Amino acid sequence: MKEFFKKLGRRLTGRKGIGNTMTVVIIAMVVLINILAYTLTNAFGLYLYSPDVDDLSISGNTDELFANAILLGKRVTITFCYPEDQLEKHDTGSLVLTTARAFQERYPELVDLRFVNLLTKLDEDGNIVNFEKYLDGGKNKLKQNSVIFEAGEGEEWSCRVITDTATSAGFVDFYTLDSSANIVAYNGEEIIAAMISWVLHDDHPVAYFTQNHGETADVAFSNLLTCAGYYVEAINLRKSEIPKDAGMIIISNPTSDFELSVENAEVRGELNKIEDYLESGGKLYVALDPYVKELKNLEGLIKKWGITLSGEYNEHGVLVRDIVRENSNAITPDGYTFVATHAQNAVSDEIYSKVSKFGDDRVLVSEVTSLKLDSSLGAHPLLISGSTSSTHAGGKVTDSEGGYAVAAYSVREEKDGKESVVFVIPTAYITSVDAFLSESYSNKDFLYSVLEVLFDSNSAPRGTNQVMYRSKILENLTMGTAKIYTAIILAIPVALAVIGAITIIRRKNR
Repeated sequence: MKEFFKKLGRRLTGRKGIGNTMTVVIIAMVVLINILAYTLTNAFGLYLYSPDVDDLSISGNTDELFANAILLGKRVTITFCYPEDQLEKHDTGSLVLTTARAFQERYPELVDLRFVNLLTKLDEDGNIVNFEKYLDGGKNKLKQNSVIFEAGEGEEWSCRVITDTATSAGFVDFYTLDSSANIVAYNGEEIIAAMISWVLHDDHPVAYFTQNHGETADVAFSNLLTCAGYYVEAINLRKSEIPKDAGMIIISNPTSDFELSVENAEVRGELNKIEDYLESGGKLYVALDPYVKELKNLEGLIKKWGITLSGEYNEHGVLVRDIVRENSNAITPDGYTFVATHAQNAVSDEIYSKVSKFGDDRVLVSEVTSLKLDSSLGAHPLLISGSTSSTHAGGKVTDSEGGYAVAAYSVREEKDGKESVVFVIPTAYITSVDAFLSESYSNKDFLYSVLEVLFDSNSAPRGTNQVMYRSKILENLTMGTAKIYTAIILAIPVALAVIGAITIIRRKNR
């Protein structure tokens, strides 16, 4: 061994020492970098991705959305309440203007742009503009950052006003904010496409979020519903009946149960109202947090539709949910965040044909309970885990067969011929901002397609571009892919080391 280090020292300090030293240093650096990458990948399942933050072009995936309106000769006017030259210099508004111009250029027979100075009420041609009709009796607020979308005339006139009332930055309704109110993405194409579609359609049902049960809903989900053509409201079912304009009822991650009245009771319970609503062709969206205690009444309702959250009662009589854990499709080392795939049935195929039309059809789920489905009651899976998955509860494996349903629907034809729908997703993650922002997964387009196929939405802007406001963002690889990837990059320095060793030995034996 001593002889080896002596020879190594002479080779590093001799006539060719500088070259040999550099070779050793380079190989060592490559090995170190790749070991670091390997460690990060195995620890977090992540890799670095650098998007083009300067690309403000629109995708053109909205062609189908506007095709019928263009055919009918309809026109939409987008009014900015800023003079054009001032808007071009605005930090956030200039991007909205750029995207609006791109829409006008792509759809000149559909989109017109107008610029009005809100202070003087004069447009670019010096004409006075009456803003009263846009106020809608005080429902809308007009500020310089307002953007007005309108179409039609007379009784067929329709408008939608977007005004940033939350920040001083202006135009943040076209952006995505994180929990600290920092801009993390620009979604101008999606919002403008959705609002153009909004004023082109007459029917705008209301999506009612239930309240008073500890429900939580991501702002990103509420924005998605608006973009899909819904008004979004809250409803207290203890005090109110479900209005006739309800397009859907949303129960989003409740922490306490819903009231269910006994038969012939004078006061009807909350779930009785939902049951009556479903019997008349209503549509119910249920998202449940698997770590919340058993909600017997609510779970009893969805069980009538053939959907049951799996789990086991522990020694204290408390229901512990089965949480799905993946192997090859996981993106985190613990296996509880993974890529779900679509189930094989007609509705699932229709949804995924819409999703995959504009990109990847992978959907990211995390901390999700497996579902047991009764097809005789109309229940079928939409998302399933992979064949390598298993379920865990209370720190032990409860099943290892794989292929678990992690999102499901149930459709039933009622007496009046209308279809009622129940959709269940047993995770709080699928609508989070992080899941929606990812450019590698299609959570947003999946939900748009679910709304279109199961909930009759008619204006979902799928496949639009978004601009990420980070020079480098972390995107997830599945653990199976990460292992292959890291094995390949780790093989590079190993190969270089072998080649270097062979070269040194051959030189020595000359």
